[in-house]
Amino acid sequence: MFAQFNNLALFVGPADATTTTHDQSNVRQIRGVQSSNLSFEFPESQVEGVDGTFETFKNLGVKSNLSFEYNVYSGDSEGNMGLVVDGTSGAFANCLRDERNYFIVRRNATTDLNGYSGFDNTVIGIGQCAITSYGIRGAVGEVLVANVSLEGFNVCVNDTSSGANLPIVNKQTGETIISSGQDNYLYTGDGATDLAGYSGDNYSHLFTGSGNESDWVNSLISFEFTGDGSTSDWNAYDRNYVIPFTDVSAPARALAQGDINLSIDESATFGIKISGNNSACIQSFELNAALVRVENRPMGYAYPLERRIDPPIEVTLSISMMVNDMKTGYFNDLRCDNTSYNMTLNLAPRCAGNNILTYRLSGMKLISTSISDSIGGLESATMNFSSKIYDYQYTGLDKPNLIIDN
Repeated sequence: MFAQFNNLALFVGPADATTTTHDQSNVRQIRGVQSSNLSFEFPESQVEGVDGTFETFKNLGVKSNLSFEYNVYSGDSEGNMGLVVDGTSGAFANCLRDERNYFIVRRNATTDLNGYSGFDNTVIGIGQCAITSYGIRGAVGEVLVANVSLEGFNVCVNDTSSGANLPIVNKQTGETIISSGQDNYLYTGDGATDLAGYSGDNYSHLFTGSGNESDWVNSLISFEFTGDGSTSDWNAYDRNYVIPFTDVSAPARALAQGDINLSIDESATFGIKISGNNSACIQSFELNAALVRVENRPMGYAYPLERRIDPPIEVTLSISMMVNDMKTGYFNDLRCDNTSYNMTLNLAPRCAGNNILTYRLSGMKLISTSISDSIGGLESATMNFSSKIYDYQYTGLDKPNLIIDN
């Protein structure tokens, strides 16, 4: 069986990958996907003795990687993935602990998935994914495209898009969490009545039994359940998923060259005039942000308890242009110039009358410039800018260098 453009779709679940019901109310489609790549590995280690004996064993934990590209339009896909798009907070403020399940839904090669209202689809689930990079790129004559990379744990393949188990694992034991077919309960009370040996306010702990068994699964502490499971503090939820049907109510959209406006301060560039008469003509740009993750894996855990973002968080912007006029200056003078600049990328579809998406970059500094000439060609230049965040708060990002506003 081969894949074609109309029989695949990509969906993402809510922020809490393990204790939130995944259904048609909170599983969202990533629209305009152009390509995707999924890989997973089973790392092995070998222990050898001086006498030549050895033993090979698989390391604890499966590591999966998902990357995909999609056409940028309204910012909905960014918000569905957990990026902040409120125009005020840093774009990655929620990515510190955010883990989401992703689902690749496919039909056979002779059936169009768009508009299909059945559940007999093949679903590839990638569990507990964390974003490791995000970027966008645009060029003259092309549409604006975003690229995302994620790191996940378990991968599962099911033959239905309704009622199958989520692709999640118990981080301590490494076991796949399977729905028991009974009710699952989430305890949200004060922990003082029905939890033996523990008390505290507003703790959420997962109980996978029928309501009267000692069957706790929690990534930090093991608890013994002694209540009857019938109090108002127990909220039932489902460990299975229901994938919504593909959305065909609105046409697929993309942003073309006339819809994109990149604003840069003239003083931010060296040697090349980028505003006014005879200014350079920007041909393409590429914005990238890397979220380097550091695993926090306590002793005895099969999977990392969390994957923290390791500062600095660097946002880079590369701009390619056709050069017209030059401006005077000495590059050596930039040695003592620590000035940073703000840049804005406005996305406004023609005839829409207003911006639908804005990227605001702050603290950008010129890192390098290259100018090229050739016989029969126009003079071209590439400028590279960078902004790094070193001040880091556990609850979010201090002084963000990338803000997205939809």
